[in-house]
Formats: sequence, C-alpha cells, structure tokens
Amino acid sequence: MSETFLTHFIKLLEGCKTEKIVELFAAEKSTTQDALNVIVRITSDYLTDSNSRSDLFECCKAVLNNIAETCDPIETTLEFLQHMECLDNDVKFCALLGSLGTCIIRGKHTTSIVEWSVSTIKSYVEDLPGEVEQDKVSRRIINVLERITSFLEPLAEEAAKMNFEDACLFGDYFLSLLITLCGRPFCYLSKSIVETVTYKKLLEKIVTLAVSFTGDILYFLNIVSNRCRNIVGDRSYQDGNTEDCIRGMLFELSDNVSDLAYANFYYHVITEEAFWKNAPQVYRPRYLLETCSYLFKILLGKKQEILVSNGLVFMENVVKRIRPCSVPLYALELKIYEDLFQLIINVMVYRNIDTDRKKAVRIFQEYIGIFNMEARYSVISHLYDTVSEHSGVLSLITGMFKASIVECLDSAPRNPHFLGRNLQLMLRKICNLPHGSLSDLVEISDEVITALNLLRFLLIRDKLNETGVWNMRDTIRSGYLKPLREGIDLCKTHWKVKAMDLERQRKNDDDDMEVTLTVGGEQLPVMPVADKILFCDQAINGLDMMESILVRVNECMDGIEQARANVLSE
Repeated sequence: MSETFLTHFIKLLEGCKTEKIVELFAAEKSTTQDALNVIVRITSDYLTDSNSRSDLFECCKAVLNNIAETCDPIETTLEFLQHMECLDNDVKFCALLGSLGTCIIRGKHTTSIVEWSVSTIKSYVEDLPGEVEQDKVSRRIINVLERITSFLEPLAEEAAKMNFEDACLFGDYFLSLLITLCGRPFCYLSKSIVETVTYKKLLEKIVTLAVSFTGDILYFLNIVSNRCRNIVGDRSYQDGNTEDCIRGMLFELSDNVSDLAYANFYYHVITEEAFWKNAPQVYRPRYLLETCSYLFKILLGKKQEILVSNGLVFMENVVKRIRPCSVPLYALELKIYEDLFQLIINVMVYRNIDTDRKKAVRIFQEYIGIFNMEARYSVISHLYDTVSEHSGVLSLITGMFKASIVECLDSAPRNPHFLGRNLQLMLRKICNLPHGSLSDLVEISDEVITALNLLRFLLIRDKLNETGVWNMRDTIRSGYLKPLREGIDLCKTHWKVKAMDLERQRKNDDDDMEVTLTVGGEQLPVMPVADKILFCDQAINGLDMMESILVRVNECMDGIEQARANVLSE
C-alpha cells in the first residue's frame, strides 16, 4: 500500500475535492482496491453529526458511492458493514446505507451480500432503545427507519426487473427485514407519535414495500400459530443451503422475525382498509381468526398500553368478520380459543384504561356470539368453572346464558342446547352460594342479582316448563333461595352494625381519621371515616335491591305453582 497514495487521498478528502478523488481512484485502481479498508475507515470516520451539514460530509458520501460503484462488491460490502455496526452513530449508519444499496444491486446474484446486509441492519434496529417515552428517542427511531425504507426503495425496483426465481430469494430477505421493522422498538412508540403524519407515512412505506416484494402479503400469517403449536420450532433445517430452506429460515425462525414483529405488522395490514385492500381477498374468515388468534395473544399479553389497545382493535376487527353462530364445537379443540377468553377477561378486569375495559367487554360478547349453540354452551359452561373469582364476569356470562336461552326458545325448529338437562346443569352452577348463607354477598352481589333476574325471567316466561326449570324448583328453593334469604339478613345486620360503629367513631374522634375495611377477604385502601360510612350505606342499598328481587322470585314461584295446582285440580 502506497503511503504517498493515502497521504494524497487524505489531503484531497479534507479539501473536499471529490472529482480529484474520483480521478485518483480511476488512475490507481489496483492501489485503491488494496487500500480499500483504510479508505473506508478514514472516510467513514468523518461521517459524524457535527459534520453532517458540511461539504466534507457530502464529499465523503460521494467517495463511498464511487467505491461502491467501482470496487469489488463483496469486499466493499464487508467494509461498509463493519463500520455500520457502530451503535452510537446513526449518522454514519444512515449515510452508509446508500452506498451499501449500490453494492447489493451490483452483487444481487450473490446471496451472501444480501444476507450479510439484512442481518446487520436488523441487528442495528433491534439494538435501538426500547424505552420510547422520550420524544428524542422516538424521533431517533423514526429517522432510522425512514432511512432504511428509503434504502429499500431502489432495491424493490431492482427486484421487479429480475427473473422470478432470482427475485424471490432476493425479495424475501428484504421482506423479512420489513416485517422485522414493525417489531421492537417501532411497535412501542406512543399513541401521540402513532397519530403523527410522519409515523403514518413511514408505516405506509413499510407496508407498500412489503407488498412489492410478495404477491401474497398474508402468506406468512400462520407462522406464529405454527410456532406456538411447535410445528416449526423443532425443525432441524439439515440442508441449510437449499433455496427453500433459506426462505423457510428467513420467516419461520423467531431469531429472524419475532412473534411481536409479525403481530404488529399484521395488525396494521388487516385492520387498516388502505392496506387490507392490497391483500388477497380469498382467505376464509375462520382461517383469519384461527391464525390471527395467536397474534392477538401476543399483543394482549404485553404490558405496554399501546400494544394491548392494538390487540383489542385487531381482535374486534377479525371477530366482526365471522358470521354469528357459525363456529362449531370441534373448533374448540384448538386451545387458542380458550386462551383468548382468559386474556380478554384479564383486560376486562385489570386494565387501567376505562375505554379499553369497555371495549374488551364488547369483544368478549361478540366473541362468544360467533359460536354455534352447541359450542357456545360448552364455552359458557367452561367459563363459569374457570372465572369463579370474578363476580362481574360471572354476571356477564349469566346474562349471555339468558340471551342464549331466549334464542333457543325463539328458534324453529327448537334448538335444545340451552334447554332441559343442559339448562339444569348450568343453573346448578349459577344458583350456588360458595359458602351458603355465610357467603359475602357484597363481594358477589353482581352475580347474585343477575342469577335472581335469570330465575325471575324463566319463571315468568316459561309457565309450561319448556326449559325444564320447574323440575328444579325444590332444589332452587332449598339450595339457593333459602340460604340466600338467610345470608341477606346476616349481611345487612353486619353492615348496619359496622355503620353504627363508624358513626360513633366519627362523633368521638377526628373527622379525618382513617380506617381500613375488609371485603371478600381483601383489605380495601385506607379511607376516611366518612367514605367508609358511605361504603356501608351502599352495601346496605345493594342488599336491599337483592332482597327485593328475591321476594319477587319467590312470589313468581309461589303464584305460578298455585296457578298450576288450580289447573290440575279442575
């Protein structure tokens, strides 16, 4: 390597003599190739933020572009990638992307060039900060991804010119990169960022490029479901050099494309009409539901608010595509159906955002509604056994049980799945106090009131015993209504005594004195005495409401029994 050559090159570079450098390289081709690593190192060292608006910066970019156009593409690619791995310099990374693209186009039939480049870019993106609360970090992420998509645009145009077989593998590498871009940290960007024009344009560019690299954007929809069921995860890929195997590894191995990246990518593709219209419209809604269910599970299982919210929107969008009462019992053999119920219930119960909780309730009801009567009965029965600790959820399930009974009674011919023995089995679960008359009725008030309303409805609606409810009247009286009556009396006495104690406490002590309260075995947050008294009053009012419905149920049962007895005596 000539020291004179390097000294002359550095002098020209610092003087921003781009044309002179190009002439030097042309005149000294062999020396330029031999000194390639030094030339790239010296030039890329000037690619800094402080130089980014200088003539020197533009000169360095032009020099690197010239090298990419004239030197061996494999060696040049390796040199560029070595300097792109500097994780604290986005300016250098982004500046080198353009020159790297030139190398890739020149060596497009050399798979290793594409593979190395995509791998380095993926690693750089995945090492960007994951905590994106700060606007500065969010802007950095958006900027890097924008430069990557700009880098991919000429490569997409090049793929369109290639023959089909060459273009497939060439395009698949970049398609896997585009899907990966939708994963971490892009998917963590806050709602305020997601609503900006810049974000929307970036997302549109990602999806549009992805569509350009494949004829079927939904082709990889089942990858995550296969992973979860271990259909792909244990594959050995023994002959890793075949094209089919390489393509399989690109999309099927989670090290190449994460579950989260797939989930966020398909969330956008399927829920946004502008993207959905570019997808093949030949997939059955049931297939979409069963494959996307694994993606819902990923999003709903995350702690980040934006991901859970997206998961709800995604699930609602796909569930709405399913015709009501169309999913059969055998579909429940897929465990994902059951898993989704637990995830959506967790959102309903524990989510801090009120709008998301309400949306989850609506989705829960729509989700149950897609099953036919046979499958729906199995679902409701199973849910009643598995969510017994959530009174509000049990109340909701009981309400859906009632609606299904009405559907059966109104059907022609009569659908039997929520009538007769099936109804009686469910009533034994619904009309049940966990600790008899000693049950904490304040804790389970939602489910008790809904159960009483269900009984009242059945007794009034079904005077001819079409449902079979009258066959259980003795069991219901002795096993539920009687201990409930005793339990209401005990609970009202307890809360009245508690309220009186607190009133005395308020008169004798300071008004701001704080006390604790235990309901259902759990201690409520500390609160002032006045708030505690208000809670007691609300508990008593709730018990009064429960008592009034209980009285009405007993009256219905007594009155109709008497009427039936009169008919029989005549």
